[in-house]
Amino acid sequence: MAIALNPSLYLQCQARFLPARPHSLKDPRIKAVISANGIASTLYGPEELQKVEVPLLMASAIDDVVALSLLEQIHPFSWLGSEEKYLAVMSDASHFFFTSGEDTDIVSPLTQPGAEALAEFVLGGYREVGSAYFEALNLAFWNVELKEDKAYLPYLSDRYAQQLSVDQVPTLSIVRDISDE
Repeated sequence: MAIALNPSLYLQCQARFLPARPHSLKDPRIKAVISANGIASTLYGPEELQKVEVPLLMASAIDDVVALSLLEQIHPFSWLGSEEKYLAVMSDASHFFFTSGEDTDIVSPLTQPGAEALAEFVLGGYREVGSAYFEALNLAFWNVELKEDKAYLPYLSDRYAQQLSVDQVPTLSIVRDISDE
């Protein structure tokens, strides 16, 4: 029997301390959203994510030990109501895949002497490659969705992701639609 520990549930459970009144996260100023290793399974669930109508790019790292990809991004992606949605999945990548080695402010506690093993476990390797992938996806997504420049649309395809990650670790895949099954 396999047991999956999902540390992100602790963060989602903190929402129980919000005032007991209806909350709306809808904001007409928001035209598109990018989520990197987001947490949504318990906090929002299928009913709320079905209401998401803006274009969304969701990035997921398969080896994420903080926000488990299957539970926190892949299943929630299938619940999204948006017609324009992209799931970018990186193999051999962890929670901080999108930060380069130079981004130490985000992960400074893990860069202290003596934390090397924990850092490798949480940060994972290949952050430079992951950061470059994420920058390319950001550029393409914002140009397509905010500037309405369809010339960038091929860069949000799985074919491009496969070409980009030939002979690279981690590999990148882009999915447009999956079923909850």
